[in-house]
This record gives sequence, C-alpha cells and structure tokens, in this order.
Amino acid sequence: MLFVLWWGPWLFTREPDYGLTAEQELKAKSDVRTALVQAVGGLAVAGGLIVTYRTYLLNQRDQENQRRERQRAFDQNQEDLRQRWKEQERTYELNVSALVTETYTKAVEQLGHDEAPVRLGALHSLERLAQDNPPRRQTVVDVLCAYLRLPYTPSNRHSSAGESNASPVGSGENKGRDAAQELQVRQTAQRLLFDHIRRPHGFSEGSFWPGMSVDLTGATLYDVDLTGGSVSSASFRGVTFLGGADFSHANFESEADFSEAVFTGTAGFWSAHFTVGASFVGATFRERVFFHNARFVRAAAFHRAHFEGDAEFEYVILEGGAAFNDAVFSGAGHFKRVSFPFGAWFTGAKFEGVAAFIDAVFNGDAFFNVANFTSDAWFTGAEFHGDTRFSGSVFCRSAGFVDCQFLGAVRFVNAAFGGNAGFGRARFSSIALFAQASFSAPISFRGAKVLHVDDPDLNRQARREWPDGWMLRKDESDPTQGTLVWGDGGEAAGPVEAPSAAT
Repeated sequence: MLFVLWWGPWLFTREPDYGLTAEQELKAKSDVRTALVQAVGGLAVAGGLIVTYRTYLLNQRDQENQRRERQRAFDQNQEDLRQRWKEQERTYELNVSALVTETYTKAVEQLGHDEAPVRLGALHSLERLAQDNPPRRQTVVDVLCAYLRLPYTPSNRHSSAGESNASPVGSGENKGRDAAQELQVRQTAQRLLFDHIRRPHGFSEGSFWPGMSVDLTGATLYDVDLTGGSVSSASFRGVTFLGGADFSHANFESEADFSEAVFTGTAGFWSAHFTVGASFVGATFRERVFFHNARFVRAAAFHRAHFEGDAEFEYVILEGGAAFNDAVFSGAGHFKRVSFPFGAWFTGAKFEGVAAFIDAVFNGDAFFNVANFTSDAWFTGAEFHGDTRFSGSVFCRSAGFVDCQFLGAVRFVNAAFGGNAGFGRARFSSIALFAQASFSAPISFRGAKVLHVDDPDLNRQARREWPDGWMLRKDESDPTQGTLVWGDGGEAAGPVEAPSAAT
C-alpha cells in the first residue's frame, strides 16, 4: 500500500525532469497513483477469482468423492441383496427340485401299484409335473411310453377300444390285473401323451410340448388320434393299433418308424409330413389306409408291407425314392397322379386287387420286375422318364398302358400277359424289349408311335424287340418315327385293343 500511495508515484515521476511545475508534478503523481491503485485492484480481483475457482474445484472434488462413496455403498448394498436373492433362489430351486424329484419318484412307484385308481393318479401327477416343469417333459414322455410298452394281452373279445371283458390281463408285469381297469389306465396314459404332442388349432403353445421323442416300440394302442401331432422322432415299430389310427396332418421332424406295425382298423395319414424318412417295412394294414396328400421329404420304405384293404396313395407327394419291394396289395392299390422323382421300386410286389397308376409320373427308374398283377393293372397316361422294367412280371387280367410315354428304356422281357394288353397311342422313345414275352389274349399297339427310328444304334438287334407278329413301319410323312403294325402291315387284322381304363 505504501508503494502504491507514495513510493510508486515518486519512482515513476522523479526523472527525467521536463521542467514540470509543482501543480503538474502533483497531477502526474496523482495519475500514477490512480493507475497503480487500479492495477492493484485488478490483481486483487484476479486473485480473488483464482481463489474462488480453486475453492470451487475443491468443493466439486469433495462432492464427487462423497458421491462415489455413496455409490460404492449403494452398489455394495445391491450386490449383497443380489447375493441373498441368489442364495434364496438356489435354495428355492433346490427345494422345488427335491419336491419334483420326490413327486416323480412317488408317481413312478405308484405306476406299479396293483390298484387301477392309484395308477391313474400317478399318471395325472406325472402329467401335471411335466406341464409345470418343461425340462422334465421328455422324461415324463419316456415314462408314459415305457408304461404303454409293458407286456399286455388284450381280451379275445376286444375288437376296439371300447370292448373288453373283465378277465385278468394275460402275462408279465400286468398279470392278475383286471383287464377292463388296465385298459382304462392305458387309454388314460395314451390320451395324456397324445394330447401334449398334438399341436392345437391356432398354434397355441399352452398345453403343447414341442420337440418330444416318442418310443412306443411294441406297444398296444387303442383308437389312436394323433391328428396334427408334432414330434421330433417317433418309433411305432411293432405297434399293434387296435381300432382306427389317425395321423392326419401329423408332422414328423425326424425319422418315423412304423415297421412291422399292425393296423387293425382304418389308418389315415392324410397330409402327414415326413421330414426325414418314413419306414413302413413289414407293416400290415388290415383295412383301408389313406396317404392322400402326404408328403415324404426323403425315402418312403414299404418293403414287404401288406395292404389287406385298399391302399390310397393318390396325390401323395414324394421328394425321395419310394420302395414297395415284395409288398402285397390284397385290395386295390391307387397311385393316381403320383409323381415318383427319384425312383420307384415294386420288384416282387403282388397286386391282388386293381393296380391303378393312372397319370403317374416316374421321373426316375421304375422297377416292377417279377411283380404279380392278379387283377387289372392300369398305367393309362403314365410317363416313364428313366429305366423302366417289367421283366418277369405277370399280368393275369387286363394290362392298360394306353397313352403311356416311355421316354427311357422299357423292358417287358419274359413278362406274361394273361388278359388283354393295350399299348394304344403309347410313345417309345428309347430301348423297348418284349423279348420272350407271352400273350394269352389280344394285344394292341393301335396308334402307338416309335421315335428315333433313324438312329441305327438304337434300332439294332436286342435294343428294340417287339412282340411276335408285330413289326415297325416307318411313317412316310416323318421317317424319324414309325408305327407298330400287325403281321404284313394290315393293322385291321391285328388283335382288338384293350380298354384304356377299368369300368
């Protein structure tokens, strides 16, 4: 302060001396003093601002430290709560798991009880347990399937699910049990199982258990209704289906095994979807079976299957091969407008009823070697794109190949025709062999055309051999194709053409 008021003005005005008067010198010192006071005041203000800002920063840091400390305390409290919740949840889960295990164990034990009401209660306990605990569903499904697989001898009077007598069940685990009561228990187990693997209308997930695997190998089932069912995999191998069996619109996500199964009533597979493969090898269908619009994404195996009633395969969708080797069709076999994309095998098949392949399309090979057609066989309008073989086949009655197109090789070597055989308006585009074929009744090729007759390799010996008495005559208008004529070329003298379809 002394410097500002006294020494500062004197220091800045003492020299050089410009001859100032006393008044002027006093004014100069006053001006210097004023400037110094202002400068000092500015420095004081700046210092105050600096001190204030530093104080603000210190306060902010203290507040941030306090906030962080409060946050750490809160986080620690929350972590403690989470740990307690986890401990409580683990304890609850352990208690629930123990209760579920106890319920499951008790229910499984009760399934072996001699009293039917106890077994029925056990089934419902298992069903409720699985409904409330999705991870347990496959286990419960396995138990239900295992119960249905237990040895069981139906009553001799039993012809459907609703008929039985009161005699004890025959043998095994169920020996001594009342047949009527055991039947009721089995029907309950079957209903509980199928109700949960059948997708409801509207695709509700409420009671539906998706992704289940079902193993009912060797079981005896009654009046099965699995319409709209959906399973991951299914084994019905060796199952006896008493009464009807309806699998319409069912979806099999993995392989479906019906081999050696016995269907005593009508069986329906309308619009069923087989995603991986379907095996009906050795299956027996006592009555009519329907596969209308069923879809086989991969192979469909019906080796040695026995169809005692009519077999309806009309409009079936095959995306893989279809094998019916050694199958027996005691009733009619209907394959109208079926498309076989990767081969059809009917080697050794027996058609005791009418065989109808009208308008069928064989995009791959078609093997009917040594097949036996006891009744009429109709292939009217069928298309054969691959290697077609009827060698050694026997046609006991009419054989209709009218309007057929043989785009690949066709062989009727050693085939036997016991009735009329009609190839009217058929088209032969490649190899055609009728060597050693026998005909006990009239045969007709009226209007049939042979293509590529100008191909020397295709028309040489042993590549095109026609039935005895028939010869190829080139068309005058188109030398690349010809017509089959009888004897010396007078077709009027030939046999009568067989009818094109059954009446």
